[in-house]
Amino acid sequence: MRGRERRRIGGKDLVAVWVMRHLQNPANFHSAATELLDWCGDPRAFQRPFEQSLMGCLTAMRVVIAE
Repeated sequence: MRGRERRRIGGKDLVAVWVMRHLQNPANFHSAATELLDWCGDPRAFQRPFEQSLMGCLTAMRVVIAE
């Protein structure tokens, strides 16, 4: 998370939205994957409020890697 606060607006985790969007773009995949790895290094990533966001990012990554 690189020291930034996780922000939620309308129930959405803004970092997760950014990561999911950028994982789908080959030009931004590396930076998004690095951000996801940093996020997974923070125990807060595995708390219930972030579960759906984290699973969405991991699913997006799996889809891109499979292509």
